[in-house]
Amino acid sequence: MLAAWGNWGIREGVLLKITEESDRTGYGEIAPLESFGSESLDEAVSFLKLVTDLSDHESLEAIIHKAPPACAFGLWSAQSNLMQDVIPATSAGTAALMTIGRDWRNRLNQIRENGLATVKVKVGINSPEEERGQLAELLNSLEENEKIRIDPNRSWTREDLDCWLDVLRPQAGNVEFIEEPLAPGTLAPQDLIKLAEESPIPLALDESLSNDGIEPWLEMNWPGFWILKPSILGIPNLISKLSKEKVVISSVFETGIGMNSLISLTTDFPDIVHGLGTGNYFDDKLSPLPVSGRLNAPSKEQLHKIWNHFSIA
Repeated sequence: MLAAWGNWGIREGVLLKITEESDRTGYGEIAPLESFGSESLDEAVSFLKLVTDLSDHESLEAIIHKAPPACAFGLWSAQSNLMQDVIPATSAGTAALMTIGRDWRNRLNQIRENGLATVKVKVGINSPEEERGQLAELLNSLEENEKIRIDPNRSWTREDLDCWLDVLRPQAGNVEFIEEPLAPGTLAPQDLIKLAEESPIPLALDESLSNDGIEPWLEMNWPGFWILKPSILGIPNLISKLSKEKVVISSVFETGIGMNSLISLTTDFPDIVHGLGTGNYFDDKLSPLPVSGRLNAPSKEQLHKIWNHFSIA
C-alpha cells in the first residue's frame, strides 16, 4: 500500500493507493474533519502507520471494520476501486448550492443554465427579516420542476423556526426539507423528533449524524431526511435500514477519488437528488462537475491522473 498526504488549500488529507501483484490498483481518499465528528488527520495517519497486513481482501475487510470513520471510508473506497478494472458509467443527480442574498437572482439563473433543478439555499447569514423576504421572492420565482432545500447552519432559535414556517407554509410543496434548523441544545432529541413529526415541512439531520452516528436516531424512529457524509461518517452498516427516498449522500470537498466512491453509494438511492456539488468551488479539475444536473463518476484513467497530480511515487 502506498499513501501520501498533503494540504489541498481547504482540506488536508491522505490519498491511498493499493496495488495487487497483478498490478491492479485501487484508490481511496481520507480527509477527516475532526470538528464534524471524525478522527483528526494525525489520528488517521497514526492508524494507517499501524496497518501492516494487507495480504488479502479478508485482511483489508477486518482493518476497515476497526478503522476510525474517515479511514474506514478511504480504505473501503480503495478496496471497492481495486475490484473494478473498469468503473461503471455511473452518475448521480445533484443539487446546486447558493446563499440567499441580494444577488440570488443571478445565482439562480446560473444554476438553471447548468441544468440543475434542486437548490440548497444557505440562510442564517444576514438578518432574518431580510432573508425571509428574499426567500419568499425566490419561492415565487421557482419553475414547476424546481425545489429548494433550506440550510440554516443550526443558527435558528425555536421562535425563528416558527417564523420561517409561517413564511414557507404556503409553498411547502416547493421546499423539500429544512436541514438542521436549530442551534445545538435547543431541543432534546425526542422533542426534535416530535417537532419533525408535526412540521409542515420535513426536517433533515446532518451534523447530528456526524456527532452521534445513525444508530441512536434510527432507534428513536427519526421521521425526516438523512444527510449522510460518508467521507467523515464512515460506511455505516445501518444505511440499508434507512428509507431510500430520504437518504441524501453529501460531499465534503473531496477530490475525484473520494467523489467516485460517493457516486457509487448513490446507486442504492436512485430516486433522490444528492448533495455532490462541492467540486464547483475548485478550478483544478481534480473533482467532477455536474453536467445537465448529474455528476458522472470519474473513470479509472481520471483517478490515475489525480494520483499523479500530487506526484506520489
